[in-house]
Amino acid sequence: MHLKAIHGYFIGGELRRLETFPDRLISLATNEAPALSSANGDYVLGQIYVQHYQPCAPRYESPLLLWHGGGLTGACWENPPGGGQGWLSDLLCRNVEVIVSDAYERGRSGQPPYPQVLADPPLFRPLDDVWHSFRFGNAHDYPGAHDAALLRRKSHSGLQFPIEHLAEFGKQMVARWSTTDEQTFKAYQCLIEKTGPCMILAHSQGGYFALKAALQSRGINAVIALEPSGVPDEPPSTGRDIASHLFIWGDYIAGRDGPWARRRERAWNYAQKLTLLGVEVCWIDLPDIGISGNSHMLMMDSNRTLLLNLIMEWIDQHKQPIH
Repeated sequence: MHLKAIHGYFIGGELRRLETFPDRLISLATNEAPALSSANGDYVLGQIYVQHYQPCAPRYESPLLLWHGGGLTGACWENPPGGGQGWLSDLLCRNVEVIVSDAYERGRSGQPPYPQVLADPPLFRPLDDVWHSFRFGNAHDYPGAHDAALLRRKSHSGLQFPIEHLAEFGKQMVARWSTTDEQTFKAYQCLIEKTGPCMILAHSQGGYFALKAALQSRGINAVIALEPSGVPDEPPSTGRDIASHLFIWGDYIAGRDGPWARRRERAWNYAQKLTLLGVEVCWIDLPDIGISGNSHMLMMDSNRTLLLNLIMEWIDQHKQPIH
């Protein structure tokens, strides 16, 4: 791995004055007497934080944008819970130029004031919910996160996720809102405009934004959607100039009732519409090709290198490496 540069910067955002905060008595330093403080004034809102990794000899002509899912940040692409090399490091070792972002109202992008900017309260997800929502185990089998052996026994048979380290994974979960799609997508569009021609690898909620961006933004060369939780309402009237799409789905979905079965069905119907328009679409259900045990957190599962190999092979077929 030979990097030419690592840049960290913010994209988007606009100046806005807020005047509805109540004054408060606050001590701003240890052992300092409280003083009257006002939070009214100018704020910059709507930005996302970006880290840009530039190899000395990039594998492709365009960078790969990594967009995370709901309740997560760009940290999900780094080392997984329990240790080992994550996809970010692996991609850099393969000389892929990578741009990782924290979406609007997540991580280093900062949270806008509530309720001054976002009227609804943020959503917090306990591990009890994550256990079932991310397909680690059945809804009523969550045993708590204290006993690693019990977590493994109660999880889905053959689970690839390092469930013994569920509490470590819980450190990544952050508050989120369910009403910020418009602001998030606007910031992602600003990122695409700054980046120019690019590829997008997106997970869950990020997958929805990537699919939408492929319809509205020129210069997107490829879209890899890992279990997108949503799809655009309608595809375009023509498939011209729309990037090739790769959809990847894990295990514990087929034959089971629940939100992921319905989300997969909606994504399948959307993919079929794209295909009819002439868009090149590749759809992979991992169990159908003999790869089992994958959770919703594909980039953290123990077979993550195998999964990244599949993605890289697909990209190589569509974007001839230059090095």
